Amino acid sequence: MEGPSCAPRGVAAAFDRLPPVPPSPQVSMQVLPIDLTAIVAIVMGLLTVLIPIAGLTARFALKPVVESMARLFDSRTVEDTVEITERRVALLESQIESLEQQVQDLREVRAFDRELQGGSPSDQIGPGLPES
Repeated sequence: MEGPSCAPRGVAAAFDRLPPVPPSPQVSMQVLPIDLTAIVAIVMGLLTVLIPIAGLTARFALKPVVESMARLFDSRTVEDTVEITERRVALLESQIESLEQQVQDLREVRAFDRELQGGSPSDQIGPGLPES
């Protein structure tokens, strides 16, 4: 292939047979002066009206969404509070059971010590644990 064109010879030959394009006359585009003050005044006037309308529209459109999210977070907070309270009660119950078991062990140890010493309950030194 010859020349700057990468087209096959048949296509290049077809372009060579086209008549030459006459030069176009120079047309200059006229630019009208812009009254910047008027444009700014119109934009500010429109924004003065459109911003409150957009705010009211957003308020009425988003109000149900915001309220449902608030209810969701409130219910989640109540559920979390109930869950934490249940955990605390379970922990307290386990601690009470542990203390009851320790008291029972102490009673058994005291009874064993009395049997080893062969004494009566009046031989104890200091106040004893009440038996149940």
